[in-house]
Amino acid sequence: MVIADINMPGMDGMDVARAIRRERNTPIIMLTARDEDTSKVLGLDLGADDYLTKPFSMTELQARVRAVLRRAAESASEDRTLRFDGGQLAIDP
Repeated sequence: MVIADINMPGMDGMDVARAIRRERNTPIIMLTARDEDTSKVLGLDLGADDYLTKPFSMTELQARVRAVLRRAAESASEDRTLRFDGGQLAIDP
């Protein structure tokens, strides 16, 4: 999991999300002071799994981390086997 701020020196959080999404499906939470709708939409469209604005509650951040990790674990454990012909043919990608 990556927790990124949009306002980071060097590479901002949006660039981090773009770079991660090009290579992996690592869960990302944006944690930032930018609370404009356009920033939220852009962050989520770039691949963030959640977006939390400052100031924030530590217990809320912890709950969001658990939720994102739970969803990531569920999608990783899904059976991706394709079955055809009543189960006679199975393709495991």
